[in-house]
Amino acid sequence: MAGEKDPVGVEMVALEAEPEDAPLPLALPETRTQPYELARDQERTRGRIAGGLVGLLSVIVLFFFLTLWWSAVKPDDLKELLTSLIGPAAALAGYANGFYFGGKSNGIA
Repeated sequence: MAGEKDPVGVEMVALEAEPEDAPLPLALPETRTQPYELARDQERTRGRIAGGLVGLLSVIVLFFFLTLWWSAVKPDDLKELLTSLIGPAAALAGYANGFYFGGKSNGIA
């Protein structure tokens, strides 16, 4: 069979059988599955949401200062934009952080 070509033109090679005294493959490590913990995942998700909202608030304030620094936009125009953006973002970040830390202090997971 070695050296023969199949109809496509690929050379076929015969595989040698393993000797009977060949070492056995290493055993797979024992797997231990942990039960699903809803509280752990809820805590992680709450932390990510709170951190993301604080990050969003930081980006808005940073954008405001960078625009004031490098742009020729009037400060009055930026003030209107900032008041329309920072109010809802601060409210969301405050609410999320209050819920996150309030739940921790009450023992709610």
